[in-house]
Amino acid sequence: MQLTMVFLILLLLLYANALQPVALLTGATGRTGQLVTNLMLDQGFRCNIFCRNEQRAREIFHGKSNIEFIQGELINHDDIQAAFDNTKQQKLSHVVYMAGGDNIDYKCVNYQAVAAFAEEAAKCETMRHFVVVSTAWATKPYSIASLLFNSMYIDTVPMASHYLGEQAVRKAASMNENLNYVVLRATGLNSDENYAKKYPDAVSMELTYQQGDNFDFFGIAGKPGMSRNQLANAIVSA
Repeated sequence: MQLTMVFLILLLLLYANALQPVALLTGATGRTGQLVTNLMLDQGFRCNIFCRNEQRAREIFHGKSNIEFIQGELINHDDIQAAFDNTKQQKLSHVVYMAGGDNIDYKCVNYQAVAAFAEEAAKCETMRHFVVVSTAWATKPYSIASLLFNSMYIDTVPMASHYLGEQAVRKAASMNENLNYVVLRATGLNSDENYAKKYPDAVSMELTYQQGDNFDFFGIAGKPGMSRNQLANAIVSA
């Protein structure tokens, strides 16, 4: 009788593990990434964190279960392929690409690495969802905001890199009919408190998201922004 119960419990555990959604995330140690990772863990995901500094990632998510760390570089295609090979064995179903930040190589991080992740995702039979965090104005290279931002860089065009990364995801999705994708163009990220201070009109009107591609110096639309919690919830909902 006891052996039968043990056997049934083991079967239930194996069944539950097989149903557990598995995600591969980049940018998980960032401010928005931490919110997203914790939300996904709360929803029952097994999260595989692709990170440059595994020790720092372990410190950030210390004590968390259902999480695995994969150290690698976004500039190294072999590292990316190895991460997918590892997570495919767990029946990878979701990719959340949030890598970014200050002083980065936009061409590498927002185009080439996104394309590599999308290409590997398209090859994975169990993949279902690919979410990439892009930026506002990615499709408007001649807007005032894009021209000002791009002029700060000599060897790369940030907005073009974001747009090419988005296109790479679309191309990958066309190669795998089961792969759905969502592109989120975020900008002006704030804490909930700062968001309320900077955008009181939007808060009073209960606007969750503001138009990001319409750059106008007047009115609410001229100050595109959202709180990090809003973006994190949008990513997980996608």
